[in-house]
Amino acid sequence: ASAIITFIAQSHGGAVRTFAAAPVAFRVSNAVVSYANYMWLMFWPNNLAVYYPLPSAGILAWQAIGAALLVIGITALCLWQRRGRPYLIVGWLWFLGTMVPVIGFIQVGGQTMADRYFYIPSIGLFIALVFGLTDLARSWRVAPLLSAGIAGGVLLILGTVTNGQVQRWRDSFTLFEHTLAVTPPNLHIEHNLALAMGASGRYDEAAAHFAKALQIDPNFYDGLVGLGVTREFQGRLPEAIDYFEAAIRSKPEMPTAHVQLGHVLWKQNNDQ
Repeated sequence: ASAIITFIAQSHGGAVRTFAAAPVAFRVSNAVVSYANYMWLMFWPNNLAVYYPLPSAGILAWQAIGAALLVIGITALCLWQRRGRPYLIVGWLWFLGTMVPVIGFIQVGGQTMADRYFYIPSIGLFIALVFGLTDLARSWRVAPLLSAGIAGGVLLILGTVTNGQVQRWRDSFTLFEHTLAVTPPNLHIEHNLALAMGASGRYDEAAAHFAKALQIDPNFYDGLVGLGVTREFQGRLPEAIDYFEAAIRSKPEMPTAHVQLGHVLWKQNNDQ
């Protein structure tokens, strides 16, 4: 029910991509690769980012095939062990099932995956992990004191890593610059960082990031408008006019560029 409500809301907001924009083959490939990536990030949470862009070149065939074989292999293993270790199939199906609404079969937005989507599905993997480690500790006859010491050490390591990750969220500049460092060319993060710099009066740096966004997509409407506004603040009105006109050519039905262009033309006329 929650997935249906979310789909309807996102559809009305225009965030759900059509099959022309995201074909079925791409969605399936992205889904199986994302399953593998989520599992990898659970056990090695490195290079986490606020936004993972869809790859411009699509999903490589070997990645999709390898991820599909991994998912099939783990499923077969869990089914084989369902009587002796039922927690494996419970946890694995929890993970697979709760990921379905957000795995990309219905593509919402331009991200390939998102850390926030993994919160509830990860419970399934932890079910399998915790019960599995308990069985292992019993079979190896690990002393309770040693188990407690190992658990404490793991918690200390995870707490330290978590603290380091939290520091990346202390402001927009730190968050977006880290994201750009660990992801492929990232249109929306370049744009967001440019907006943050522009709001702080750092217009030269803002212009540079708007320009990088437009290198990724020369017809990116918000980037054209943003760079136009930045050039206006820099006093470079002819360049601002060019960017607003380009934005209008990109999306003539959108009002923002029209309003900004009118304002700059009025300002230019008064300066003369």
